[in-house]
This record gives sequence, structure tokens and C-alpha cells, in this order.
Amino acid sequence: MCGIFSTVHSEDEINQFKKLEHLSKLSESRGKEASGLLLMSKDKKIQTFYSENTISKLIKINRPILKNTLNSFDFYIGHTRIVTHGVENESDNKQPVNFNDTFLVHNGICVNYKEIWNKLNLDNEVELDSKSIAALIDLNIDNNIFDILSNQVSGETSIIGYNKKNNKLFAYTNTGSLYFVFDNNKVKYLASEKHTLLKLSDAKNIKKIEPNSGIFFNPKGELESTFLSKKNETIIHKRSRPKKLQETKELKFVPNLIRCVNCILPETVPFISFDSRGLCNFCINYKQITLQDLKIFEDTLDSMRRSDHEHDSIVSFSGGRDSAYGLHLLATKYNMNPLAVSYDWGVLSDLGRLNQSIMTSKLGVEHIWFSADIKEKRNNVHKNLIAWLKRPEFGMIPILMAGDKMWLEVANLVGKQNNIKNIFFFENKLERTYFKQGFAGLKPRFNSKNVNGLELLDSLKLINYYALNFVRNPSYLNSSLVDSVKGLKSYIFRKNNYLYPYNSIPWDEEKINKTLIEKYGWLADEESTTTWRLGDGTTPFYNYLYFLKKGFTENDFLRSWQINEGVMSRDEALNKTLNDNQPNFRGIKDYLNLVGLDYKETIDTISNIPSNLDWN
Repeated sequence: MCGIFSTVHSEDEINQFKKLEHLSKLSESRGKEASGLLLMSKDKKIQTFYSENTISKLIKINRPILKNTLNSFDFYIGHTRIVTHGVENESDNKQPVNFNDTFLVHNGICVNYKEIWNKLNLDNEVELDSKSIAALIDLNIDNNIFDILSNQVSGETSIIGYNKKNNKLFAYTNTGSLYFVFDNNKVKYLASEKHTLLKLSDAKNIKKIEPNSGIFFNPKGELESTFLSKKNETIIHKRSRPKKLQETKELKFVPNLIRCVNCILPETVPFISFDSRGLCNFCINYKQITLQDLKIFEDTLDSMRRSDHEHDSIVSFSGGRDSAYGLHLLATKYNMNPLAVSYDWGVLSDLGRLNQSIMTSKLGVEHIWFSADIKEKRNNVHKNLIAWLKRPEFGMIPILMAGDKMWLEVANLVGKQNNIKNIFFFENKLERTYFKQGFAGLKPRFNSKNVNGLELLDSLKLINYYALNFVRNPSYLNSSLVDSVKGLKSYIFRKNNYLYPYNSIPWDEEKINKTLIEKYGWLADEESTTTWRLGDGTTPFYNYLYFLKKGFTENDFLRSWQINEGVMSRDEALNKTLNDNQPNFRGIKDYLNLVGLDYKETIDTISNIPSNLDWN
């Protein structure tokens, strides 16, 4: 979730400043919101540098003093940050963080940081999870801190730090997301990713710190001790469950619509039609899911598994229920060694980040985080949402999510960097929603074999639709245009060379929810009855638009497919959908806050959009 790195002084190194620039730039893809750097000079003086911007800009601004300090230094520790806890422009929330004699940088999210702080009987409130970790280490520095971390910290945690009291550096990870270069019997560099260190050293000198393991080394780089701890599976953090279902008559928002007599799709769905029986064309053309042979899938996994314990696959990991359960299956049932890869485009929900942290730490799975320029991405959404509100067009709602489509490219990039060809996408076949394209004028192609993309003709129609709306609404012609076009291109021309395990593994919603919540403490949204798309901060907002003005959301499609699959009755599906569709106003408010729009003003504008819906 952040990039952390360190260098120990080596007499044979020349141009240390260039090395700092190189190492920090390679780490920057993991976080661009804030940055920090700690240097210790030969005379044991600690200097810290902080920026509310990228590490590259921090180094550029402080170039003269850094170049001078690096002529005579013991070590430095750096951090490139995605802000997950605390505010980046408050001094107490900056990294490197310190508590008494302990200084450290932290990658990940400690889910139970408040409980740790309170257990240590410390005064005041704590906002930054890393501060709790620094306190836990500092107050236990004479004990086995790695055992303590493995037994008390819930959530993804990788750290590099220094303690003045014993004049030692330390590094620890509970996911395996930390590597170091060990050359001539000395620690030289540390970084979050092996790919980073391959730019600085031969592969033979790069060592991985295994999950729940740590090392101590002195400022000369001499390795003093290594520890391997066992993860405490009983660590408890505050849990959350979905909102309980209500009877339909108790719900506040219930649209009065004609619906299919078999499924629950309403008359407002684009291109829907009903025959004389009241049966919709989606049901008439529905083909039940036929899973591929599970044995073939398992044989495929057998062929991927590596004997050298290197990563055998990549999981595109949003933190949502399907990818979280998929990661669980690969790491436990199938004994695979996956690399979890996530992309933060600026509107990932807090729950998504927390669940990524929970799952990777509990499973001990290495997690690579690729961050966009979050401030820029949120500004793009801000501009496009303002444009949409000026001329509401429901086929244009997906432009608000254009920035996330680069996750397709990110998975391929990380695969290439790590020489991994097997990429898993845990998309299930019940997620097919025709209406988003339908509002753009694309008729449903019930017999299309292109299940994970668009037909060429439809792609051209979609491009034409967007082009026409750019002309009709010039507000879309803003600085976000290049990003929007890239997202559209990535979606339309996506490489379909991925592996879809749910094509072979039965998708069981109840089993998935129970496993994640009961076994791992995966967090649900207490403001919603559904656990679907919890990782996407945009979801509460766009579902509000569809529901308020059209009377349905993607939930209507999911439940309708479940009816056609025979796993849910129509009455149950309708009740669940109406519950799931109730506006999540807290989620909407969080989203609008992220993209910089006033909540009341935006809701009032949406309320004035014309609609023919009748509400019970």
C-alpha cells in the first residue's frame, strides 16, 4: 500500500545520490500522495525530510542538502505513501514515524492499531496506525519484537526501522512483501519489491524476508540475527457485518414497477420486452451456466505450481468478496503461491483497503500495490461528475469509473516484471449487467461468445456514443480526457489472456460471505445489506443514480440470474434486491468527499433530474 526502502552505506559505492534517486523512483509506483526520508550521518545525527508530494519532488527540493549528507552517512530509510490513516499534512501523521527511540516506515494497514495503543496504556488518541506499531516495538525492544508483532498486529504489516537505544536497524513483514540485498556478508538495500532490487543487484544476492519473519542488522550492514515467528490466527480486530434484511413493507424506497413474472427485472431496463405471459426477453434467452470440468482446472494449477517456491501466479486483488475468496482458495485449498496485485486509482473504498490488508496478512501472501496519481485521478472524477450533472445521460455514468480500467494493464505489467504469466481474475458469470451498455444504445447480445468483452461492432458503437456526448456536452473536454480515453481503450481492447477460476469453481454467495467474515474477519459495510463491490467507493453513488431515476441497479440483474440458476426464489430475490438497493448515504457522502463535491448540493441536483418513477 506504500513503498518502503533503505540503503546502508557501502564504501565501494559511488554517487550515492544517484542511487537514492533510482531506488526512490522505483518505489514511487506504490504511493504518490506523500513521502518521507530519514538519514543518519556518520556522527549519529538523524535528519528527516517530509513532503505532501511524491518522493521524487521531495528529493528534488532538498537536492543540495541530500547530496552533501550522502557524502558521509550510515543509512537512510524512505517511504512513498498512499494515505490510509491520518492526514498527510499533519506532522504526527507523516512517515518515517517515531516513538521515543524508535523510527520506522510502514507498508500496509494495521487494522487493530487503536486496540494496541489502548493496551499499551498510552495517553491521547492515535490517528496513525504506524504510530501504534512504533510504540509497540519501542516499549518491547528488549523482547522478541517479531514474535510480538506476529501475535498482536492484525493486518498487512511490513516495516523497516531503527532503534537508537540499541543502535540497530530492523525489518519485518507478515506477508513476505520485503526483500534485501545481501552482498559480501552485508545488508546493502531493502525494498518492498524484488523487481526494485533487481535494478540494483544480481538476483543471487537478493533475499526475501518470509511472512512473519524479521532481521536485525547494525548501521554497518552486518546481519546480527534473523527470526521466524508463527502467525497467531486468533488475533481479533473489530468486526463488521452486513445490515440485516428488512421486510419489503418496512423499506423506505420501493419503486412501483412492472417486473418480469419469472425474474425481477423491471420495465425500465434498456431493451427489455415482455411476451404475453409477462416473461422478459432476458429470461427467454437465458442460458444456464455450465461450469468447465473442475479436474481440468486443477490439472492446470498442478502444471503452474513451482518447486522453487517462487510465485506461480498473480491474483488481481480488489479486496472485494470474489477476489478475497479466490485468494483464500488458491493459498489454502490449492496450495498455490500467488502474488496479490492491487491498483488504487483514487476511489478505492476504505473497506477495500482494510480487507486487502486483512486477507494478505492472514494468508501470508505477498501484496504488490500499484498506485496512480491519486490526486489527479480524483480531480478527473470531479470534472467528469460536474460535466455529467450539467447534462445527465445515463449511458455516460461509466465515465466516472474510467480511471479504474488501467487495472487490466497493471496486472500485465506486474506479471512481466516478475516473469509470471498466469493471471487470475475472480469474476463470476452472474455479474453480467447489460444495462450500462444498454443506456448507451447497445442491445444485449444474448448469444455472444465474447463473455468478457464487447463485439467489434458494439465497441465501435460505444466509441461513437461517447464521441457524440463529448460534442453535446463540451464539459467532458477537460484535462481528464486523455485518462478517460485510456480507460475506454483498456476496457474495449482488453487482452483476454486471463484465467477465470469461477468458470470451473461453483460460486456460492452464502459460503463466500461466511468463510470471509467468520474465518478472516473480512469487513462488511454495516450501512448496506449486500457485500458486493465493497472495494469500489463509486458503487454507492452510481447505484443511487440508477435506483433513484430508473428504479433498479446491478443488484436486480445479479438476483435475476440467481433465479434463473435455481438458487433463489423470486420472492427472496425481490426482497434482497430492494434491501440491497436502499441508498447507502454514508457511502455516497464518503465518495463525494473524496472527489471534492458538496454532498447536499449534489444530492439536490440529482433530485431535480426528471424521472417518471412512481414510488410506493
